[in-house]
Amino acid sequence: MAAATTHLGLGATLSTSFHTPCHLARWLGSLDVLSGGRVAWNVVTSATDLEARNAGIHALPPREERSMKAEGLTLAEAEARRHRRREQVGTPAQIADRLQELFEAGMCDGFVLSPTMFPGMFEQFCRAVVPELQRRGIFRKRYTGSTLRENLRG
Repeated sequence: MAAATTHLGLGATLSTSFHTPCHLARWLGSLDVLSGGRVAWNVVTSATDLEARNAGIHALPPREERSMKAEGLTLAEAEARRHRRREQVGTPAQIADRLQELFEAGMCDGFVLSPTMFPGMFEQFCRAVVPELQRRGIFRKRYTGSTLRENLRG
């Protein structure tokens, strides 16, 4: 895909449950160079013991341990962040408030939407939340960068 396209972002979902984030980032680094900076990584942790057995481990580590590894956190850093919870419902302004807070705090480069109803949720989000984010100047109205990274960060 990198060779056949020039503006398409190439996103990969990779689990940090069995490899360190640094190791996975190195894997993606080569593809990022070959694609001209169009690679994105959706960091996840594995969810089932079946995935653990595929990696030669009897069971997954506890969720908190997997989350800390995914974020590359020390235990002390994880303690400071445990009080955070994810808000998934609210008015368009409330949702925009939370997304803006996370983005401006440098906690993410973007968001992956998981629909609670399909396909209507995407349309609802784009018609209600995106205009609010655009009004605030934190969501573009057009793409100006030539790489995925430039378009994510503006």
